Amino acid sequence: MKANTLQIHEPAGNPRLLTKDELASELQVSVRTVTAWQQRGWLPYLKIGSRCRYQWPQLLNTLEKRFGRNWN
Repeated sequence: MKANTLQIHEPAGNPRLLTKDELASELQVSVRTVTAWQQRGWLPYLKIGSRCRYQWPQLLNTLEKRFGRNWN
């Protein structure tokens, strides 16, 4: 595995939902960065009650398009 490569395996038909802290950890960025990206509309998210959750596979596609970097 490359040093900056994330290996995430998803169960079929059941995408992984991440909290903001988990997403920041997976992407190796700060929670503040995740918040800023969300406020700018750069991250797709689900609102579940008062909480936001991020679908991992959808985020990877969005981040690759936005930043031209493969986060996978």
